[in-house]
Amino acid sequence: MLSALATEKRIGQVDAFYRTLHVGGTIRSCKKFLAKYNREQLNILAKDASPESFRQIQQSLLDSAALALASFTSQRITQEENSDEET
Repeated sequence: MLSALATEKRIGQVDAFYRTLHVGGTIRSCKKFLAKYNREQLNILAKDASPESFRQIQQSLLDSAALALASFTSQRITQEENSDEET
């Protein structure tokens, strides 16, 4: 997977590069690392942000989390419906 990522130089019209943040043994350990990393990055942003822009960042994160939860819930319902149809 890492070698495949290294070959991509552009995403559409935007130059791109990949930075490996963590290589973990399990998905769970990667998720834990990303949660910690994202908290640290948010704290860095918070230091430099005005109160209004920090509130906008928080709202954006909440909206994003709500969308992710709705998507996850929808997928679970679809999976359960599909498994019910198979039985």
